[in-house]
Amino acid sequence: MNKRIFWWVGVVFVVCSLSVPVLQLKAADFRSSDQTGSITVDSGVETKNLFIAGNELVIQAKEIKKDLFAFGMNIDLNTYVEQGSFLAGKTVNISGFYGGNLFVVGSEITINAEVMGDVFLFCNKWSLKPEAKIHGDVHVGSGTGYHDGFITGSLLGSGNEFYLNGTVEQTTKLRVAKSLTIGEKANLNLLDYEAPQKATVLEGAVIQKTDYQTPDANVPITQKSFHFPLVSYVASLIFALLFVFWLRKPMRHILNTIQQQFFVSLGIGFAVLIGIPIVALLIFLSVIGYKIALALLFCYALGILCMSPVAGIWLGEWILRLFKRPVASPSWLGAVIGITVMPFIAWIPLFGWFLLFFLNIFSFGGLVITIFSHLKGMNET
Repeated sequence: MNKRIFWWVGVVFVVCSLSVPVLQLKAADFRSSDQTGSITVDSGVETKNLFIAGNELVIQAKEIKKDLFAFGMNIDLNTYVEQGSFLAGKTVNISGFYGGNLFVVGSEITINAEVMGDVFLFCNKWSLKPEAKIHGDVHVGSGTGYHDGFITGSLLGSGNEFYLNGTVEQTTKLRVAKSLTIGEKANLNLLDYEAPQKATVLEGAVIQKTDYQTPDANVPITQKSFHFPLVSYVASLIFALLFVFWLRKPMRHILNTIQQQFFVSLGIGFAVLIGIPIVALLIFLSVIGYKIALALLFCYALGILCMSPVAGIWLGEWILRLFKRPVASPSWLGAVIGITVMPFIAWIPLFGWFLLFFLNIFSFGGLVITIFSHLKGMNET
């Protein structure tokens, strides 16, 4: 009975997620890697929405008329995107033109492009090259940042070290953990920053106005006291154990899907996570009616609720395999280990949230793929 409930919930979730935005999907171009994990999109390609996932990605498409979603280890972009771009990888190099907002998650990000919208960077290191031109605001959360380009809007965020040697026409507002250096070619309007010591300003730098504050406490900006999230931990653990004991077979399918289709799970998880709220809003504003939008959001919330327990189970099973513990998958031990370790991963400086984000995203994608595969099998029989 419980398995039937699980699959029927899956039916509603997948149908709402995949059948409503039919026109969007028909216009989309889905690409996954070959056996080597590499994908190259050459300069002769023109497409609308592009969803791509792999290990080594080289995208040189002539034109992407709508949105770009790219996920991989190393991403090299030199393309034209009319609307938004969502990128996640270890190393991301960005050139070309981007007509909408640019969202990038990674370890090292380099931008040598023109971006008409806002830029959001979450990484260990980012760099705006001299040819980079950002017409909106730049939001950063990083360890180290280098700015040699041109920002029409504001530069906002926090990090360990910043080297500013470019132009910011609006406000530069930063929280600095270690040091801030203003280069000789810098041209800043308002510099508003919080740091343990004043910025190093080289001769030739132009700053219209400066507002400097020291941190309120003697604790470094990047360090906070750890508070274990007891309530969310207990809730996730209960859900994870329910999945293990009552839904063992579906859970095993989900874990196998993630292991065998890792990058596909990552791409689909991110696409569904971002796309469904947008689709629900469009349906709510259309003549179709708010009831369908509410049903879609309910299924979406149910999927989000399952995402963290699934991620915890996968993490626990991975740890058990790492230490070569012979247990049946999925196991209650793996669930307990994974759910317990996740709060501590979130507190790793700089990389913790990044790892946890990816862990939840590909687990979400594995859940969606498994439900869809089961529905496809039911139709064939």
